[in-house]
Amino acid sequence: MSLADRSRVPSPDPALERLGLDRPGRRVLAGVPEGLDGRVLAQLAGRAQMLHVCVDDARMARLVEALGFFAPALEIVTLPAWDCLPYDRVSPHRDSVARRIDALGRLTEAQPTQSRRPHPLLVTTVAALLQRLPPQESFTGALLTLAEGAELAPQTLVEFLAANGYARSGTVAEAGEFAVRVHRPLPQRLSRAFRRRERRPAL
Repeated sequence: MSLADRSRVPSPDPALERLGLDRPGRRVLAGVPEGLDGRVLAQLAGRAQMLHVCVDDARMARLVEALGFFAPALEIVTLPAWDCLPYDRVSPHRDSVARRIDALGRLTEAQPTQSRRPHPLLVTTVAALLQRLPPQESFTGALLTLAEGAELAPQTLVEFLAANGYARSGTVAEAGEFAVRVHRPLPQRLSRAFRRRERRPAL
């Protein structure tokens, strides 16, 4: 193992090992400074499926930043809460919807029991934990894998985006929108003009 790889693996803490946090049962850590939860989760994450519930979005953001320091290679899935009240006339912001769908989609696709891929760490908030979620079946077929050099019909991509909640727009301005641009060949007169310009030394 190189020094670069070793720096990405958090070293075991003997004090935390003595607490037996990875064993069944309830453990309460009181009077500890903020940030220790990131150190504990970095040591325990990957061994089993884990869910950590933060007080609010601000605390979740600080925890994710701490986990990036203690365990840079750890896969973290953040599930935020809706940014609107129930039965409100204002719909949730598209960024909030996109983050929630991304988290639920990653959890649906994650199957660590069938591969050697470590378990992702799910981090959410109290408000998000109390909100209802769509069934897992609603994400079936909602993943489109693209590879370099692979062929994909434009109409297939358009139908996939439309079926998964993307809004077609003339100009993309926000997340969740897509636009279709059709490439048309230049007229023969302009094509020749451009070819002549490419031969000039200045270009």
